[in-house]
Amino acid sequence: MRAPHLQSQLGDMMRCLVVAGMSLMIVVSLLGIVVSEAPTYGGTLIYCIESDPPHLNPSITTHTTVRVCVGAIYEGLFIYKQTYKEEDMIPALAESMTVSSDSKTYTFKLVRNATWHDGVPFTSADVKFTYEQLLVKYHPRQSRFASILDAVETPDNYTVVFKWKVSNFAFRYTLSIDNFPVLPLHLWNGTDPLQNPYASKPVGTGPMKFKEWNKGQYVEVERNGDYHYSVYPYLDRIIYKILPDPETRTEAILKGEVDYVWWWAIPYYNLPLFEEEEAKGTGLGISRVDAEPPVVAIHFFNLQRPIFQDIRVRQAIAYAINETYIVDKALHGWGYPGTSCIGIGSPYHNPNVTRYDYNVTKANELLDAAGYTRGAGGVRFTISVMEEVGKAHYVKAAQIMAEQLAQVGIKVQVIALDSTTEAEYIYMRRDFDIGGVCLTYAPDPEIAVARCWVSSMIYPYKYYTNAATYNNSRVDELFDLAARATTFEERKAYYDEVQEIIAEELPAIILFEEKLPTLYRKDKFHYETQYHVDYVYPWRNVWMLASAQQTPSNQNWLTQYQWVIVGAVVIIVVVGMYAWIAKKKIRKK
Repeated sequence: MRAPHLQSQLGDMMRCLVVAGMSLMIVVSLLGIVVSEAPTYGGTLIYCIESDPPHLNPSITTHTTVRVCVGAIYEGLFIYKQTYKEEDMIPALAESMTVSSDSKTYTFKLVRNATWHDGVPFTSADVKFTYEQLLVKYHPRQSRFASILDAVETPDNYTVVFKWKVSNFAFRYTLSIDNFPVLPLHLWNGTDPLQNPYASKPVGTGPMKFKEWNKGQYVEVERNGDYHYSVYPYLDRIIYKILPDPETRTEAILKGEVDYVWWWAIPYYNLPLFEEEEAKGTGLGISRVDAEPPVVAIHFFNLQRPIFQDIRVRQAIAYAINETYIVDKALHGWGYPGTSCIGIGSPYHNPNVTRYDYNVTKANELLDAAGYTRGAGGVRFTISVMEEVGKAHYVKAAQIMAEQLAQVGIKVQVIALDSTTEAEYIYMRRDFDIGGVCLTYAPDPEIAVARCWVSSMIYPYKYYTNAATYNNSRVDELFDLAARATTFEERKAYYDEVQEIIAEELPAIILFEEKLPTLYRKDKFHYETQYHVDYVYPWRNVWMLASAQQTPSNQNWLTQYQWVIVGAVVIIVVVGMYAWIAKKKIRKK
């Protein structure tokens, strides 16, 4: 039989152990929540791209791969969330924006502590130079504003004022890096933007610094330790890994050898396989975005080719294409049949435009009427469709188009080129028959859509503009009227008419709109999904999860010392409980 005092001590110890165990469970669970949510520093993210960029100068192009590779090097004035609301704009190189009631004057207060990666201070002179000497001259979207720019003023080093000759409501939607990358005056002034050596070794103000471009292999950027938002970035480096072959990309995705794959580099025909992997819980995540950012697959007719100057030929081709079938087979349902040059995700979309529903009989009648009779093998004529080889679903769509057009006697050669070469042929040489490209219609038609259809964007040739050489004075007028209008209702009426005319005159086939899947390693990285990601992700706010860190030295203090914290809490609880019990006994005596 145990002595009473021994039983008492054992009881005290059991009570302490129970309390300690409960404390341990509570602390560990809370700590797990904190650690899982707390940003960690360190780590390398592998971003898969399908080809080398043509250069690394975002001020002269909207080329997808260029903007992706410099998305963490350069900055715009703001970062947009998907809402595009002014109250949701996040400061980048500007702290604030004030707009006059007539939208003719925009005043920006700039950050005061930003420096270029070579140590030179960033000032308003950089913004003025970038806009006046680069963006309005070369950028496919900003150059639309060249004729209405009155002045860019810099009253001091940290204030810049844009003055417009007329109302420019849309300008407020162009201030992020994809439309307003700011370049350093001291490295670009007086140089040819196509020949400047910094077009291949960029110097920016962003959270990551350029390290290396090994052509055909990767572009690498590394952490900017002097970034003006000192808490960022969390990652040590990002490697943009070039994998041209769709099957190689698929294998890399499934093996976890790449961490992030944006939609254009995903082989859509393998999406069912990726969905199976996601369902298995292997760590692969798929982000599903229906219309943000909205993208349409436009297939421009080259209207300089005599055969396409006959609208009956263009109409026949439109009738011969079964877009619903293409969406099903090439996109595996991750899209919608095309309807209009302003897509269904825009409030300015007009659903009541001329449609060319699949009709082989109608297509044959139009071709007969146009005088293109069938010859040997039933072929009326031969054309080519040009696509980007890295976008496997576009190539697949073109192959299906070729099969469908063969039914009406049109022989099609599918030409698949790397993105740089395809853009060169379509936009700069205008040497193509039908050119397939993907273009966004967000955030505003004045910025993203007008450039493809107004006659002022035919010459001089610029990338991602009016490749069809389409010229309609009423369309020009309507876009101008919409840009100057001050109410949604006015703008909607103008854009409705634009869409009606373009659908009727058919300078291009709007083949489909895409849902935009993104593949990412959700078991390795934290991503913020509320930002607008028009090819450019704000990488300053991405971090590697604590569970994926390779070494303790890369972890933040909370992750590194979590078990020390747990042990300390348990010891404190046990000692405290024992002392409390002992004190209670003394009082009883």
